[in-house]
Amino acid sequence: MKIFEFNNLLNDEEVLQRRLKEYEEKNLFKKQNPERSEIQGHLAKADHNLRFIQDNLKLGYFDWCITGCYYAVYHCALSLLLHKGYSTKMHDATLCLLIKEYYTKGVTKEDLELINNFF
Repeated sequence: MKIFEFNNLLNDEEVLQRRLKEYEEKNLFKKQNPERSEIQGHLAKADHNLRFIQDNLKLGYFDWCITGCYYAVYHCALSLLLHKGYSTKMHDATLCLLIKEYYTKGVTKEDLELINNFF
């Protein structure tokens, strides 16, 4: 997502709510009951990707390390959203929901910028 859009979502609740409504109407996210096993599954995938990164660092496959970082971050984000009762089908919807549910509640602007850069 472009920096201007990203900053608007962080700083303007109305903009964020409009974007979420748009994504919901397009079925890009949905509410669901949080299932512990599904949350744990995403965390296990994130852990698997972190081990993948460690192995590839030793082998010098740095491009694959970046790919592994992306998947580790993505699965952590999905896990966080499932914990709040959401599943998503699009990176921007994932980011908007992270902002809604976690920004200023433990997740910083810098954390969200990093996630946005990966997406």
